[in-house]
Parts: sequence; structure tokens; C-alpha cells
Amino acid sequence: MTDDRRPAFEREDEARFQALLDAALPDYHRPPAPPRDALWAKITAERGRAARPRAWWTRPWAWMPAAAAAALVIGVGIGRDSLREDARRALEAQGQADARERAALIYRLAAIPVLSRSETLLTQFRNAAAGSDPEQASWAGELLTETRLLLDSPASADPELKRLLEDLELTLAQIERAAASGDPDERTLVTEGLERQALLSRLRARVPTGDIPTGV
Repeated sequence: MTDDRRPAFEREDEARFQALLDAALPDYHRPPAPPRDALWAKITAERGRAARPRAWWTRPWAWMPAAAAAALVIGVGIGRDSLREDARRALEAQGQADARERAALIYRLAAIPVLSRSETLLTQFRNAAAGSDPEQASWAGELLTETRLLLDSPASADPELKRLLEDLELTLAQIERAAASGDPDERTLVTEGLERQALLSRLRARVPTGDIPTGV
């Protein structure tokens, strides 16, 4: 036992210092505790990135089927639109053709009264006595105008009817002149033309014996 003659307060301070030193020695040069929380957070983040699906544009095998399907849908849509357009045009063309045929039929029917009255006039002119006949001349002039209108109408789309109307036009013009002048030579010329062209029989063939069709 040493003789410690230091004042009591020094000895107490030294004892407290030694106690603090003894308490600090176990932690001196001890490695720091591993950052478990930080490591776990990093591991969790890495696992999250690994599990997260890659963007669709980085995975061709994922988006190519969808793109193909979309292209197919677009192609089908375009095809349907094209079919609809073709069908619409076909219907329009058919409608126009039907309209033309309907108009031609209407004018062919409208020609029947003109042909019928012309047949009556030609028969009277052939059987009439020589001399002028103002009434026949006027009648021939009216029918000539109507015949020319028919020639300018869709009725002339019928080749046979067109030829008949052209022959009738010439004959009516001759009758109008011959009936007005009373010239026997002109009358003879008209009569011979009627026989040569068989105009009366052709007119009768175009005039129906029954009712004229309706509903057009």
C-alpha cells in the first residue's frame, strides 16, 4: 500500500477519471456496427428493380404481337372501308343506270301517242284526194315538232326507235309541204316513200294494242 499524501479531492478526481477510462476501454478500436438498416434498404431496392417489368418498348417479344394485332385491325378496317366505298360506288352506278333506263322507258312510252297519231295522219294523207289540205299541213307540223323533241330525248337511245323517228321526221316534213302546196308530184313522192320504207307497218308495230304500261 502506497503512501498517498495527495489531497483528498485529487484522489477523488483521479478515481473518477479512472472509472471513465475503464468504461471507455471496451469500445476502443472496436469496429463500427454494420449499417444493417441501410444494407437492407439497398437489398430491397435492388430486388424491387429486378422484379419491376421492363418498359414495353424494351421487350420486342411483348409488343410485337400487339403491334401485329393492331396492324391487322387497321388492315381489316381499311378493307371494310374500301368494300363499303366500292359498294357505294356500285350502288350509285346502278342507281344512275336505273335512272337512265327509267327515263328512256318514260320517253319510249311518251313516243307511243306521237307514233299513233302519226300513223293516223299518214293513212289519211295516203287516202286523201289530190289538192291542198291546210289542216293536214298543220297537223303534220305539230307532229314534226314532237318527233324532233323525241329524237333529242333519251327515247333515241333505242336504235330501232331512233331510225323510225328519223324516217318519220323526213316524211312529216314532206307531208307538211305537200299538204300546204297541193302539188300532186310532192304527194306522189310522199306516198311512194311510205310504201318503200314500210313506214305505216313499222308505226303500227310500235304502237301497243293494249293499255300503255303504268307505274313508271
